[in-house]
Amino acid sequence: YFKHGWQGGGLFMQFICGLFADDRGTPLGLSAINFTWAQLVHQLKIGAPVWGWSASAAPDGTYLGMGGLIDEVVTPHASALAVHLFPREVVDNLRRLETYGLREPYRVNGESRNFGFRDSVNWKTGAIADTYLILDQMMLFLSMANYLHDGVLWNLFGRDPIAINARRLIRDYAEAAQHRQEQEAYIESLSHDKPGIFRLGSGTGIGPYETHSNTFYAKSLSKEVIEAGVWSWMVLSAGGDRIAEGSTDFRLEPRETRQLADIRLDPVDFPPGTGADLETAWATEGREPAVRSYAIHRSTRIPVSEGWRILYEGESGRSQPPPPEAEGWTAIQVPGAWETQGMETFDGTAWYECRITVSDEVSGWWEGTNIFMLIGAIDDADITWFNGEEIGRSGTFPPDGQTAFNQPRRYSIPKELLDRTNRLCIRVADWGGAGGITRGPVEIGPE
Repeated sequence: YFKHGWQGGGLFMQFICGLFADDRGTPLGLSAINFTWAQLVHQLKIGAPVWGWSASAAPDGTYLGMGGLIDEVVTPHASALAVHLFPREVVDNLRRLETYGLREPYRVNGESRNFGFRDSVNWKTGAIADTYLILDQMMLFLSMANYLHDGVLWNLFGRDPIAINARRLIRDYAEAAQHRQEQEAYIESLSHDKPGIFRLGSGTGIGPYETHSNTFYAKSLSKEVIEAGVWSWMVLSAGGDRIAEGSTDFRLEPRETRQLADIRLDPVDFPPGTGADLETAWATEGREPAVRSYAIHRSTRIPVSEGWRILYEGESGRSQPPPPEAEGWTAIQVPGAWETQGMETFDGTAWYECRITVSDEVSGWWEGTNIFMLIGAIDDADITWFNGEEIGRSGTFPPDGQTAFNQPRRYSIPKELLDRTNRLCIRVADWGGAGGITRGPVEIGPE
C-alpha cells in the first residue's frame, strides 16, 4: 500500500531543516518541491478549497500527528513553509484560509488579541482550532521571514563556522548553487492538465434558520490555458424534486483560480429536518465530465449560545444548582474559557446557567425523536442539570480530579423534563489550564 509522504507527519518533516540550512539546489530542496506539488495536486483531486497537510491540533481538540493526518483538516503553517517555492499558490491559499475566520482575534482577559493564524481548520465543517501551537507559529513566521527578508535565517545560520564547514564537506550543498536555476525551471515546468472544482461556504449540516451558502471556484495547475470549460449544478430535494439549477462557461489562464458562482438555499427551499443533494458536473474540451455530489442536511437542533451566566464558587460549593436570584451571577460568553473573560488565574468550581425556549414550531420538529444536550467540550469535569434534574456528568470532581477536558458531552433529556421555558445548569470544575465550556457547538435537539 502506497501512502504519500506528507501523510506520515506532514510538510514540516520535509521543510524544517530547510528553514535554517538553505537547501535550494540540493536533492532535499528538490524533494520539498515534489512534496508541495503533490499536495497541490491532491487538493484538486479531492475538491478541497485549501491545502497544507501536516501535524497540527485539530478543531475537535485532538492532535493529528504521525500517521494521523486526515484530508479534511489543514494547517496554515504547512503551506507557508513552501512560500519560497510556490509564492503565488501559497498566498492564494493563506487568503482563502482567512475566510474561515482563522485570523479572527482571540479574547484574553476580556480583550481582543490578534495572534495570527489558529492552528487548523476542518474545511468540510468550517470548524477552526481554538489553539495556537508555538512550533507551528514559529515555522510559519520563519518561513515568511526568509522569503520577505532575503533569506535572513539562512544567512545567519550560514555564517556559523560549523555550517560553513558542513557546506564544504557535503557534496549536495557544495554543488547547490549550480543546480538552483534548473530547480527553478523545474517548478515552472510542473503541470497538471485536469482542473479542479471546489467550494467555500456552509458545510454539510446547517441550522434550521440558516441560509446554505456556497461559492464555487475552478482552479488550474496547468501551465497551458484551459479552454471551453463548462460547469453545471443542480439541487435535488430528498424526494427527487429539482429545487434549483444553473451552469456557467469558464476559461482558465495558467495556474489560475477563478470564481464560478454563488449558490444560496434558504429554509423555504428545504425545511428543517430534511436534506437535499447538490450535484455538480464539469468538463473541458476532449474530456469526460467529472461529477461530485454534496449531501446537505438542515438540522432541527437549536443553538444555546445566548444569555449565559456564571457564578464562581472557588474550591468548594453547593452540590445542587443555585437559585437564579443568588448573588454573584455575571454574564459570560459560551463557548469560551473563563480565563479569557476576566478570570485569568481562576482554578476551582463554578456554575453556568441559561434559559432555553422551545417554541411550538420547534416542538413539532422534535415530535417522536430523542432529545439531547450537545456540548463540544467542558474543561475539566462537569455535572449537568436540566430543569432541576441531573442529566449527565463527565470526569470527576476533586479530590479525585479526573479530567474530561477533551470529551464532547452528549446528554439525553427525558421528554417529561422538556417544557416551553427550560433552565440549564452546569457545575464545572477546573484545576489547570483553560476552564469552563471551552468548545462548541452548544446545541439542543435530536442527536
